[in-house]
Amino acid sequence: MGSVGAVRGSSQILRFQRRAGLAACASIAALALAATPAAAQEIVGAWHGVLVVGPTILRVAIHVKDDGKGGLSGDMVSLDQGGVRIPLSDVKLAGGHFTFAIPPLQASFDGQWDAAKGDWNGQFKQGVSLPLVLEKGEFPPAAPATPKPAAAAPANPTKTVEGVTVTAQSQDIKTDIDRRSYDLTKDLQAGTGSVADALRNVPSVQVDVQGNVSLRGDPNVTILVDGKPSSLFNGPSRGQVLQNL
Repeated sequence: MGSVGAVRGSSQILRFQRRAGLAACASIAALALAATPAAAQEIVGAWHGVLVVGPTILRVAIHVKDDGKGGLSGDMVSLDQGGVRIPLSDVKLAGGHFTFAIPPLQASFDGQWDAAKGDWNGQFKQGVSLPLVLEKGEFPPAAPATPKPAAAAPANPTKTVEGVTVTAQSQDIKTDIDRRSYDLTKDLQAGTGSVADALRNVPSVQVDVQGNVSLRGDPNVTILVDGKPSSLFNGPSRGQVLQNL
């Protein structure tokens, strides 16, 4: 009988140790969930960040909401480019990663949660990758300008100038979030050669001897004239058209 009691006592100790181990695992899991916003309701809301495209700084806002079907949806707003809401697709939150696609811009975002800073640190991809950190909330409103004190009237009489004309030249390169435009009016090739010759001087653009155009090796290129598609540059003969114009 003494040996049976000893066996039962060992069984109780084993059960106690197993329960203690399960409690420790539950505590670790709770800490991991606290460090990563895994619940969908924690990503729902407004997020904001800044894209730096060469000399241009673009403020973007991301709005995430529940789509009512157990998933997520949302839109992106470029505050410095008209403020148009662009719909998102494939909005996902899994494993500490927040991802979405922007089909109209052929762009995407993949960010990892930074628990120390409370933001999403990732890459915005649109042909090239740009760093983008999304912080919680909308962009804070700009602070009102402090009015300057009125200048004292000069002691001596001043001469009135009738008018001042300031003349400046626009930049040859204009960068937007979905395109990069080049002004060819100052290009000698544009005045003496063909359109194909002028395009060969555009960075990242290649034009072969048949007039076929590619951008960074991608032949899927749309050529716009004054910002609009032209039927001249559609179809298999567009290379010949570029060489003749």
